[in-house]
Amino acid sequence: MRRRARSSSRKLADLAQEVVQDAQRERVAALAIDDARVRAAEKRAREAEQALHAAQTGLTQQTAALDRAQDDADARERAADERDRAADERNHLADERNHLADERERAADERERNAGETE
Repeated sequence: MRRRARSSSRKLADLAQEVVQDAQRERVAALAIDDARVRAAEKRAREAEQALHAAQTGLTQQTAALDRAQDDADARERAADERDRAADERNHLADERNHLADERERAADERERNAGETE
């Protein structure tokens, strides 16, 4: 009976050992799965950060290009304004010349009229 009891105790201890080992294996497997999920999530986060950085770099480059284009457009507009101002000045000078020519013509006409009256 003792032998049977010892044998039963050994079988029970072996069974308990197997149950503990199974539980430990399941725990290790669950941790491995969690580790794999964590690694996958970390990888996705790194990829997202890289994509964000690339997008920010692209946006910075596009913004710089737009700023340069706006600067060029502003410079062209200033040049056009300067050309318009110069054209307005030329027109004003031409108007003054025409006005003086008209005054000379009127004065010449007046002289002719006066000369004709005195004769």
